[in-house]
Amino acid sequence: MIMLFFVLFMVFLCLIHQIDIVIHVIYINSVFSKYIAIAVIQCHIKVIRLFRVKIYISNFKTPSIGAVTRLQDMGIEPFLLSSSLVAVMAQRLVRLVCTDCRVSAQATSSECEILGIDSSEGREIYHPKGCEKCNMTGYRGRTGIYELIEVDETLRAAIHEGQGEQAMLAVARQRYPGIQVDGQRRVLAGETTLEEVLRVTSVTLHGGV
Repeated sequence: MIMLFFVLFMVFLCLIHQIDIVIHVIYINSVFSKYIAIAVIQCHIKVIRLFRVKIYISNFKTPSIGAVTRLQDMGIEPFLLSSSLVAVMAQRLVRLVCTDCRVSAQATSSECEILGIDSSEGREIYHPKGCEKCNMTGYRGRTGIYELIEVDETLRAAIHEGQGEQAMLAVARQRYPGIQVDGQRRVLAGETTLEEVLRVTSVTLHGGV
């Protein structure tokens, strides 16, 4: 409740000073974040656009477009979302392969298929081994892989029309790749392993998400 009052206070200040306000909601699975998101979007309508409210949603567990349907399930009308939402992001943490003991090997045909590369290229990828520096785990440190979808006019129209998650995802994929693409990039760069990317995403042999 304190957070809700804080956000409303910030909205009041922005209304007085005629400045923009940017709200970045990281978790939307709690009562507080639900009320914050709803309050900000509703204030956006009540002040009749005297200032701009930008809503960014970070999503940890589902494809980023799932944040839109999650907000709709909370009772936020599609026309409010379409006019206020700027971007949604999905993110996962992957372990970094230990650079002191990692083992390189030529990618198999199935691994190449997942990575979206030609098996005739003979690309090498890294696998974990384990040493004293990584406590015999094969991994040391973590980094994030990300998927960002900006709400353009086409996607905004799909949200306003109340289209389903799969339909909105199809619209988004015309411009924005899935989180697996960032994971594939990090595997090919030698930063992490394919097994680790597969562990934290829903990538299949056919590259779906």
